[in-house]
Amino acid sequence: SIVEVHMEEYDKEAVYFDEAVRKAKRQLLESRILNLVQPAFQKNLSHLRTKALEKFKTGLDQSLESGKGFAASVRETTESSLSEFNQGCADSVIKQADWDYSKILEKVRRDIEDHALSVRESKLTELTNHAKEKLRKALVEPVESLFDAAGQTTWASIESLYKRETQAILPEVFKALSGFEMGSEFSEEMVSKLRDYGQSIVENKAKEEASKILMHMKERFTVVFSHDKDSMPRTWTGKEDVRAIAKEARSAVQDSRLSNMMTNNISLCFIVKCSYTYIAGSQTSVCISRHSLG
Repeated sequence: SIVEVHMEEYDKEAVYFDEAVRKAKRQLLESRILNLVQPAFQKNLSHLRTKALEKFKTGLDQSLESGKGFAASVRETTESSLSEFNQGCADSVIKQADWDYSKILEKVRRDIEDHALSVRESKLTELTNHAKEKLRKALVEPVESLFDAAGQTTWASIESLYKRETQAILPEVFKALSGFEMGSEFSEEMVSKLRDYGQSIVENKAKEEASKILMHMKERFTVVFSHDKDSMPRTWTGKEDVRAIAKEARSAVQDSRLSNMMTNNISLCFIVKCSYTYIAGSQTSVCISRHSLG
C-alpha cells in the first residue's frame, strides 16, 4: 500500500538515527500519512456503496426478467452485491490503520432492503391491477347481458358467473404470489380483495340497471297516460276518467318486462348475493343485502 511504501523509504533513510528518535518520528509520519489517506478511503467506501446498490438493482432486474421468483432473486442478488462490497472494502483497508467499515456496510444493507421493498410493492401493485382488470373484463359485459335479458334466473346466473370467473383467476394469482414467499395470510388477504372487487362490479352494474329501470318505467307510464289507444297525444277536456287512465298506465307498466324485473327483485330490491369460495377447499357463503330501491 501507499503507506507501506512511504514507511519503507523512511526506514531506509532513518536507519542510522537514534532508535527512540527514529520510532517517534516514524509514528508521527505514519499518523500524518493516515490522516492524508483517510478521506480517500472514505470516498472509496462511498463509491463501493453506490456500486453495490447499482449491482443489486441490475442483478435483480435481470433475475426477475429470467423468470426467477422475487424472494429468491432478492436473496441471491443481495448476497452477490454484499460479497463484492466486502471484498472491495477489504482491498481498501490499510493494515496500519484500525478503520472500521461496518457502519457503511449497514448502510449498504439498508439501501438494498429499501430498494427491494420498493420493487416488491411495485410488482404487487402491478399484479393486483392486472388481476383486477382481467376480472373486470370477465364480468362487466356478461353481467350487462344478463341484466338485459333479465328473468327469474338472472341473479342465479350472475352468482354463478361471479363464482366461476373469480375462481378462474385464482390459480394465476397464487402462482405469481408464490415467488414472493409472503405466506398464506397475505395471499388470502389479496384474494379477499379481489373477491370484494368482483362483488363491487356486480353491485355497481345492479345500481346502474336499477336507475335505468325506474326511469324507463316512469317513461312508460307517462307515455300511456298522455296518449290514447291509437298512440295519439291525449286531448284533455276535463271529462276524462283520470283514475281509469292512470290505472291503465299502471297496468301497462306492470305487464311490461320492466315490471317483471321489478317483481323479481332486480330493481325493486337489489339483493347482491356473493358466494365466497375460500382456498384450501373450505367454502363460506356470504350474502350481502343491499338497500331497497323501491
